[in-house]
Amino acid sequence: MEWNCRLELQQRKEDGAGGHLISLMLRIENTSAERKEETLCLQTPLEARPFGLREIEIKLGPGEYLELPMEFTFSCGGCHLFLGWVKGMQERYLWKWPVRLGGAGWYSGDTHTHSTYSDGKGSIRENRESMLEKGHSFLYSTDHNTFKQAEEIESFGESDRAMGFLHLAGWEFTTPYGHALSYGTKHPQDPSEISGRGKTEEWQAFVDGRNREGGIVFLAHPYEAPRYEFGEQVLDEIQGIAGVEVWNGYNHHGLAYQNRKAFAKWDEMNVSRDMHLTGNAVSDAHTAVKQGDPYIKGYLNTLERDSIHEMLKSGRFFGSNGPEIRFSIQGTGIGESCRLDGKTLVHGRLVVFDPLGRLEEVILYRGMRQDKRDVPARKKIYKVFDVFPVGDGRTIWTKDWYFYAEPGDFYRIEAVSEQNLAGISGEKRTEEKGFAYTNPIWIEGEKQS
Repeated sequence: MEWNCRLELQQRKEDGAGGHLISLMLRIENTSAERKEETLCLQTPLEARPFGLREIEIKLGPGEYLELPMEFTFSCGGCHLFLGWVKGMQERYLWKWPVRLGGAGWYSGDTHTHSTYSDGKGSIRENRESMLEKGHSFLYSTDHNTFKQAEEIESFGESDRAMGFLHLAGWEFTTPYGHALSYGTKHPQDPSEISGRGKTEEWQAFVDGRNREGGIVFLAHPYEAPRYEFGEQVLDEIQGIAGVEVWNGYNHHGLAYQNRKAFAKWDEMNVSRDMHLTGNAVSDAHTAVKQGDPYIKGYLNTLERDSIHEMLKSGRFFGSNGPEIRFSIQGTGIGESCRLDGKTLVHGRLVVFDPLGRLEEVILYRGMRQDKRDVPARKKIYKVFDVFPVGDGRTIWTKDWYFYAEPGDFYRIEAVSEQNLAGISGEKRTEEKGFAYTNPIWIEGEKQS
C-alpha cells in the first residue's frame, strides 16, 4: 500500500449529558518512493457531531506524513466506526477505524459462527481478531454439537474486556432434519433424538429442555437447503423459540431466494400466531474473513452477556452488511411494544444511512396480526411505502411522518444500497447489494391495571 493511514483516540471525556467529547488524530503517511497527490475521504459515524463526509487534499513526498487533529461529540457510547478511503479507489484503499467508547450505546456482533472446534477453518483467536478489525464488539462461537470451544474462549475473557470486546460460547444443534442455535446452555443434545423431518414433538422437547436451563433457542437457516429443512409442520407448530434466522450469510445474500423465503415465513409466524418472534442475521461463517458478514447491531446499556441475551430475545436490533437504520414510533424503538388505546394517530421517525454505497430503496412493511383460527382473508403483510432515494449524495435518508396505527399491527423496515460494506476488502469487491432490516415495532393495547 502506498498510504499508511491511522486514526487514533487521543482523549475523551463525558459532556455531562450522557455524551462523549473525544479528540482524534488522523495520521497519513506516504510510503511510496514518489510524490503523491490524492483526496482522502473520511466518513464519520452516524452518532458523531459534526456528521458527514470530509474530503482532505493530500500532497506528500516519499516518507512524508501529515497529522490532523479532530474533535467530535458523540451522543452515546458504544463502538463507532470511522471509514477512510482514497477518493474513487475504495476497492484498493479502504480503512476501518473503530472508536470504542464503552458504556451505553450501539454495539454490533455476530451470533452464529464456526471455528476449528468443528468444521470451521479459523481458530478462536483468528475469528475474534477479524471481528475486532471490522469494528464489532461481540462474537458467539457456535460450533456443531460441541461446547469444547468454551474453555479457550473463557481464557481470553479479561484481555477481551480490555479491548472492549465480548466473546461467548454457544452451540449449534446440528441434525439431518434442521439446525438450531442454543445460547446460554452448556450441554449439547444428541442430534439422533430428532428422528425425521416434521417431528414437532421431538423439536419441542429440545426447545423446552433448553428453556428449562435458562437458554435461548433460534431456528437456523430454515430454507438453506432441502436436506436440512425442519419441515413446515415444525415451523407452523413450534412454541417457545426466541426467533428465526431470517438472514444466514453462509451461502446466500439477504436478498437471495432462500433468505427471502425465511423472511416471508417469519412474517407469517408473527401474523398468524400469538408470538413476538425475533428475526436474526448471522454470518454462519466457517472462515475468519467471513466473521460478521452479516451482523446485528443494537443499543446496549452495557456490553455484557445478559444484555446481549435480552437483545436477542426482544429483537431490539437490526441486521445489516453495512447500512444503518434508526426507527421509532411514538419514541418506541425497534423490537419494543408501543401501547395504544385503539386506533391512534402516531409519529414515526426513520433514519437510514449507508457509509459507502448510495441508498437505492427504503421499504416500510406493516403486518396485521390475526388469530390463527381466523380465515386469512386479508394480506398478512404489505408495503406502507417503498421509496427510491434520488440525488447524487443519497447516502442518508430521513423521514418524519404521522399515520394511524392500531393494536395488532407491527412495522418493520428494509433498506437496500448499491454496495455492501463487508463486500469491499483489499482489492476484492463483490457485486452484492448493501442490505439491512429491522425487527418489528409491535403495536399493543394499553396494559390493564
